[in-house]
Amino acid sequence: MGMTSGVIERPAELRALMRFLLSMSEHPAGLAIEGDAGIGKTTLWLSGVAAARERGYHVISARAGAAETVLAYTTIADLLGDVDHTIVERLPEVQRLAVDRVLLRTTAQGPSTDESVVAAAFAAIVTRLSATAPVLVAIDDVQWLDPSSHAVLAAVARRFTGPIGLLLTERTEHEGEGAAVHLRLGSGRFDTLRVGPLSLRGLHTLISQRLGRSFPRPTMARIAEISAGNPFYALELARAIDAGGSLSKLPATLAELMRMRIGRLDTDAQHLLLAAASASNPTVELIARVTGTDLAHTAELLGEAAAKGIITVDGNEVRFTHPLLARAVYTDATPSRRRAVHRALAETSAMLELRARHMALAAASADPATLAALDSAAAAGDRGAP
Repeated sequence: MGMTSGVIERPAELRALMRFLLSMSEHPAGLAIEGDAGIGKTTLWLSGVAAARERGYHVISARAGAAETVLAYTTIADLLGDVDHTIVERLPEVQRLAVDRVLLRTTAQGPSTDESVVAAAFAAIVTRLSATAPVLVAIDDVQWLDPSSHAVLAAVARRFTGPIGLLLTERTEHEGEGAAVHLRLGSGRFDTLRVGPLSLRGLHTLISQRLGRSFPRPTMARIAEISAGNPFYALELARAIDAGGSLSKLPATLAELMRMRIGRLDTDAQHLLLAAASASNPTVELIARVTGTDLAHTAELLGEAAAKGIITVDGNEVRFTHPLLARAVYTDATPSRRRAVHRALAETSAMLELRARHMALAAASADPATLAALDSAAAAGDRGAP
């Protein structure tokens, strides 16, 4: 898989990625890919991650999500999840215990684990990996970093030395300071890559490749005008037209387009998607348990949603193809349906912080059980929750 795989009309951006990968092979370097939702940041990020792996770099990656922002060290856990256990075992005992707690591998008692200990452990692991090959720390959607992970990464980035790179994406739909600005390096170069709209020609190529069909030039021109060159928006418009819609009668907003697309699914499938959108790490088994649906039927319904490009199912893992689709599923559900799903998720969660979050979202008011759950979650300081 080459760096250009899946990337359309982005030669300048690909060159910037190449320069970044070459730079980080010798000394610390950072690259933040910024842009609006649906503009193509993740596609470029995935291309950079794949290119780093092809070059033999160590890659530790994570894709943050809105549902995880209240959980301590979620992104750090994802980054460390694939690190060889022998590297962790060589850490000092207090750091090893901190990593095991972050990864939920132990409930052992000991000194409270704070951010400085987790940061020291993370820095030690990255430094040891960099002794054998350049290390790429890649995080998609840093605007969704949980506070603990953000604090650890901000502290560690300042200490990076040697061949270590930080590749980030961040949604920038508003003015002001973003999350990436706090993840700057102590030494080395940190660049920002702003991703803009695709041209009419680029959108035509994208739609042809993704949907296997093309539209007359006047239709493509109108798609480009309405979407303002946003690839995700353009694809949603093209899908709606392909499904028999008239361009002049299509919904006026992207949110309405997605609502119409999701509305074509079976009602039961939509219920399963609501469970997936409400969970931090949805799986086929979790969705079946939460919705009370037979596992085989759950797999069948999720397969239909995957066939329509709304989610992907990789083994047991379920993921929306774009965060905007998850948001559309969640916001379109009635408050009572959302509360019912959160109540079911709370009942299935063994993690105090997660259970408290779902109980709070399930409650119309602060009942005693919810307050008790929040107190228990606050007491989970050994994992480092702020």
